[in-house]
Amino acid sequence: MTIRRLLAIGALTGVAIAASTTSATAQPSDPASTRGAFTALTYNVAGLPEQISGSEPSTNSPLISPLLNGYDVVLLQEDWVDVFRAARDAGADDLPPLTGYHHLIVGDADHPHRSTPADPPYGTDASRAPAGPALTADGLNRLSDIPFGDVIRRQWTACNGELVIEGVEVVTDAAGLADALDAAGLAGVVDGGASDCGALKGFSVATLTLAPGAEVDVYNLHADAGSSIDDIAARRANFDQLAAFIGQHSVGHAVIVGGDTNLKIDDDRPERAADADVWSTFQVTTGVTDVCRTIDCGADDAVIDKFAFRSGDAVTLAAATHRFERDVFQDASGDPLSDHDALAVEFTWDVAAAEAPSASTAAEPVAEPTTDPTTTSPTSTPAAHLPVTGSTSPAALGVVAGIAALAALIGRGAITKPGR
Repeated sequence: MTIRRLLAIGALTGVAIAASTTSATAQPSDPASTRGAFTALTYNVAGLPEQISGSEPSTNSPLISPLLNGYDVVLLQEDWVDVFRAARDAGADDLPPLTGYHHLIVGDADHPHRSTPADPPYGTDASRAPAGPALTADGLNRLSDIPFGDVIRRQWTACNGELVIEGVEVVTDAAGLADALDAAGLAGVVDGGASDCGALKGFSVATLTLAPGAEVDVYNLHADAGSSIDDIAARRANFDQLAAFIGQHSVGHAVIVGGDTNLKIDDDRPERAADADVWSTFQVTTGVTDVCRTIDCGADDAVIDKFAFRSGDAVTLAAATHRFERDVFQDASGDPLSDHDALAVEFTWDVAAAEAPSASTAAEPVAEPTTDPTTTSPTSTPAAHLPVTGSTSPAALGVVAGIAALAALIGRGAITKPGR
């Protein structure tokens, strides 16, 4: 889907920022802790290369970074590393523009616990053939004041939107053939979708330790975008896959799911009616509840950036507040720092009251591999001393040349962004 056809996310009415929140930062080390609260944030930071991003990430990412310190747990989407970062640091000249802004997003963040970004696939991931090629990783990262364990990453088994077909679409549009294809009933044949197969989009999960014996599995996701029949089918498959994983991995556990769902549950167009069903089915299958079913979110209850949660056998969770931080994540002119608004939810937790059944409604377990090459350990290195992130293995000259060629195409506007 080209930029001109992307649906604009309308600016919604600003909401008042809560005067104060209770942090769980000091509680995990206290063995006597049986209850507490923490604030979680989910934020799509629009971190694609500037030429195809829905924002200005080279300018806005350094502004976003210190603002993240106001939240205990931060889930990020579209947060990628710059594949040429090592070469830039070494003083190499004539490199393409920044391809990722993770180093700027975390540069002024103080959270001691953070995920290590996934390495870019450089178009070599066979699971995306013949779709794609996948040039970027999942873009999912997390920062936390509260300790968490290993991060497990899973890419979606279904995606829609190929960069190759998107390129053909650009050519046919430029040649004035769009109307002719439409008249012949072939418009849908040459459709690159939202280019979702150009990234290894998916979900990640890590277990948050609030106190000894008080743990929560926190999921971060970025679902397939777009409004075509194939986009909607891929998105349904995404949530079915996530539900099955939760049913196997998080049996009996308290769960929080946050991220960019790309579900437009209030869209009146017939083709988007399935989104509401997808979200409802996902909640029933996993036992999670949309925060906006427990709190009156007003007009914000249908925004695609969401949080859902459930209690577990050992921990009871509840949502205390729900707010989009539009007045926080803005520049000096009052303009938003991303094409998404950051969503903050304060969760309360209680070990003593954890007898209420909730996790028992999870899906039946499904078989998962016994080994997981996408499991990574978080780092607790202070922000000021973090090593440079990104791929440390040298890429073949042909791969680097290919990426440089892609950057040149992006610079000419020949390729549009993977879906929001």
